Amino acid sequence: MKSFKRNIILLGKLFLPVISCIGLIEVTYKHYLYVSPLSFGFIIILFNYMKIKYEFTISILVSITLSFLSLFLSIAFYSITGYLINQFFAFSELDINILGYSIKYLFLLLPIAVISPLLMFKSYHILFKIRNNIYYKNIKLASVILLLIYGLITNKFEKDYIIFWQFVMALSLQLILYQDEIKAVFNKKFGLKMNKK
Repeated sequence: MKSFKRNIILLGKLFLPVISCIGLIEVTYKHYLYVSPLSFGFIIILFNYMKIKYEFTISILVSITLSFLSLFLSIAFYSITGYLINQFFAFSELDINILGYSIKYLFLLLPIAVISPLLMFKSYHILFKIRNNIYYKNIKLASVILLLIYGLITNKFEKDYIIFWQFVMALSLQLILYQDEIKAVFNKKFGLKMNKK
């Protein structure tokens, strides 16, 4: 019974931040682009305050700042990439496609689906004690792959992509922060000896 309760609590710790992030985007849908970094930065600290390195208020402020910084850097990369592509293709009428996708779109996908999540992962090393182990690297890689695939499926950057981005990133951070608890459940359930390093 105690084990069941612990598992339910762990599921709550993993998914409540994700649901909260998505819920706030839906509530503030008219201003989601500006509110989403604020809510993301606040929610991640609020639900993980036991795992932060620094004082709670400082961690909240730093988390929100890092969230906005990651957004603005991604927008900057997106804008610079878009400008360079337009300058390059201005001299040519060729419309280059790779597997049915415009090369311009593929280049613009990189800042959002690759650079932005990698910046976010790097940023939260500042606030949390995150081990740079194989588990962490696999979660990072899976996140980028999911964001790339979703970007290729939707072929546009709108509110739905922002929601999916926050879903992937919030869940990834929770899986990373609670990796010891997750490994303990799998060790007990299946008798697996998962490396904690």
